[in-house]
Amino acid sequence: MFPEELCKELSNLHADAPSHSWSHTKRTMEEALKISPNSLLSVFESFDKIPIASGSIAQVHRAVLKIKGDRLRSRSSVDAYSVKGKGAMKNGVKDIRNQPRLITVAVKVRHPKVSELINSDFRLMSMIANICDLIPGLSWLKLGSSVEQFSHTMAAQADLSVEANHLEILNYNFRRWKNVGFPCPIFSTPSVIIETFMNGKIASKIMNEYDTIGAASNQPNSHLVCSDVIPLDVSKLMVTNGVALYLQMLLVDNFMHADFHPGNIMVNYAFSFRNQTKNREQSTQVDEASPDERSIHPKNDSKVLQPITLDSTLLSQCGFDGSVYLVDAGMVAELDEDESNNFIGLLAALGEGDGRLAASVVLRFNGMKESNLSYSEKEAFSKDMEKLFKDKCKGYRNNVDFGDVLTGVLTLIRIHRVQITANYATLAVNALCLEGLARRVAPEYNVLDASEPLLRSYHRFIGKNMKKSKIRQALFRASIPFLFLKKQVSDNKFFLDQLKRRRTNMVKVNKINWIGLISCSVCTVGAYILSSGKVSIYTSKTNAERKTFKRSDR
Repeated sequence: MFPEELCKELSNLHADAPSHSWSHTKRTMEEALKISPNSLLSVFESFDKIPIASGSIAQVHRAVLKIKGDRLRSRSSVDAYSVKGKGAMKNGVKDIRNQPRLITVAVKVRHPKVSELINSDFRLMSMIANICDLIPGLSWLKLGSSVEQFSHTMAAQADLSVEANHLEILNYNFRRWKNVGFPCPIFSTPSVIIETFMNGKIASKIMNEYDTIGAASNQPNSHLVCSDVIPLDVSKLMVTNGVALYLQMLLVDNFMHADFHPGNIMVNYAFSFRNQTKNREQSTQVDEASPDERSIHPKNDSKVLQPITLDSTLLSQCGFDGSVYLVDAGMVAELDEDESNNFIGLLAALGEGDGRLAASVVLRFNGMKESNLSYSEKEAFSKDMEKLFKDKCKGYRNNVDFGDVLTGVLTLIRIHRVQITANYATLAVNALCLEGLARRVAPEYNVLDASEPLLRSYHRFIGKNMKKSKIRQALFRASIPFLFLKKQVSDNKFFLDQLKRRRTNMVKVNKINWIGLISCSVCTVGAYILSSGKVSIYTSKTNAERKTFKRSDR
């Protein structure tokens, strides 16, 4: 939709948006905690003045919280959104009696006048959208209803207590997952969240760092990128867990994190190397420290660890442990049964290579029983969809470029003026973000093929009419652990093949090096023989000539 340079520039707003002043942070925290001015250290052991990240709604500071008593209380209305389950908030209270006395936390503070700016912006946008709805060529877009729906989403995102509720729901939904997590909110108000600090680095920064490492490598006649130098264990951690997260939220929870870009994905991993001589393990961990050591209670224990690159031989001799965390849950998509079924139907149609089925599903994306298109317009849309699938989408295990096909579907939606609701747009954009992540760290990993076990089983249990029954839904939910296990086996096989391929490439490089070494040796021996020949010619000269040579030499 937009030029690549513009998208690259706007991507900086994921975590590097302009930040507000320390005085505003300090004042907002004191008001939220109901403490007297200049008494922030009565609650925190230390509090970094410089934010570690800043987004469009709020910025994040790193701090160390002092635990006094059993619980922290909040003035927010989180109780209205609370979730039943282990560790859920009740009446704005989080039980932390089992936490240590000092705990590192992330403190998210809302920018000044954000709510007022959002309201004024959307009033202006609503006026323009209503005018566009009166223009015949633009009325099909229904901009008025779209702006209204988006305004509710943004208004909810500006209330940080709503984000705290979203985090509680996501933590409950993924409570049994080992390598996936979300921050746990400890305290929240509409302008402040105190949540557990998630160690790690943002996925986009990791990919950029390995792009830099690849560009700086000295490999001849080759331009290495992130996917060529990033350790396979790291790429496997990012991609497989990303796909699993998306499928769980879509197929099971019907509760989708609506901001799935790499700037909201944090990765924490460590390699353990065994020292053969001393029989001990050394761990190299990738972490991210505060970018500035200035705080109201400075601490000097932070250190910056550099990204590491390991060859395939070393990877096979070390242990690996890692986790993926999803942050910034201010925007979510709560899917109803029809929305979930319809989008899964589109993914299943992509897997089967059925363009007409995909067109019939997309025509239900407007959220109404009847489409806004006439019969002839529907037929034209279906024929174009069939042509797209014939050219680019042959189904599972046919090397389908998932991102290219989904982009083509969205293009046809725009060309044929098919109306879709905001939740469908969110699901599509999240899928494209996930595919883009996979393309950068593991280009040969096919997101559609990786999702095949779950999508096909869902289609088999629910049926082509995509109507859920309680019995079928229960059977599908019971099979979920086995389906994820099947996906895991397939993923392990894929990355094992990638490891073998890297080893093969290393052997080829070593062969080339041996050829160069042999060539150099041959040249050296040849030069020696040639020089020996010159010596023999010189020794055959007459004694007089040799004497003359020696005199001149003297």
